[in-house]
Amino acid sequence: MEFGSMLKKIRKEKNITQVQLSSGIMERSHLSKLENNNYIPSYERVMYLLSRLNVSYEEFIYLCNDKNIPIEKNFFIELNEYYKTMDLNGFYSLNKKCATLFSVTNLIFYKHIELISRTYIKIYLNNKETNSSIIRDIEPIKQFLIKKEDWYMYELKLLNNCVFIFTLDEAIYFVERAVRSLEKYKYFEDYNSIKQSFYSHLSIKCIENKKFHEGFKYANKAIINSECYILTHENIVSKLNLEICKMGLNMKSNLFEKYITLLRELGCDKMIEKYEKIINKYLDSNGL
Repeated sequence: MEFGSMLKKIRKEKNITQVQLSSGIMERSHLSKLENNNYIPSYERVMYLLSRLNVSYEEFIYLCNDKNIPIEKNFFIELNEYYKTMDLNGFYSLNKKCATLFSVTNLIFYKHIELISRTYIKIYLNNKETNSSIIRDIEPIKQFLIKKEDWYMYELKLLNNCVFIFTLDEAIYFVERAVRSLEKYKYFEDYNSIKQSFYSHLSIKCIENKKFHEGFKYANKAIINSECYILTHENIVSKLNLEICKMGLNMKSNLFEKYITLLRELGCDKMIEKYEKIINKYLDSNGL
């Protein structure tokens, strides 16, 4: 739908007159031209109009696109959901879809998603001989990120979906840089969940490398962020990471089973299996 036409539709459905909407922002005649798609105002005035309508910019674009989520965002959502549930079939499907789309469009976005989903499949299958091929698969993404002078939302979401695939030193470097770049988006709806996810992923990476002091620090940061912004699943995972780090540091921990139970209630059985493997591999010395 045309920009102005959608603005008019929202205004009418909210029972707001042109005079009420335009007052102090622009002439009513200019609003009329805008609603008829014959006038393009400044970005600042657009934001004032949307604010008066109590509609976010992201919501407005979503409505203008006939309630379709941009395919880029949708694929990142799919990756995140498949990771949470360790859905191997989902990764296979996404990998095949993106390989086909890349062959047709040659858009780098599809190649990135194809590489990440392929890597998660290899990690899921846990074949030792795949380690070198995982490094090869992720190298183009690593170079893509390194060569950018600054990161925008695409680069941040890209990194957020492949933190686990890098070495620990690389992951720490990239995440610390990403958090700095993320600050310019602190008023975006995705800001809080992405920041929390960075810290949560990094804490798991530290746990896998027996860096429990560092893991403790990042898990705490993830918890603070998830509690402030009501990210239920993320909050549970972050607290579970903290409990594992406590055990790794020989600190008292008696909440591990509680968080495992909560994950089970959320239907995250595959993720529970992953955590049990971590415990069995790294924390046998704690008598678990």
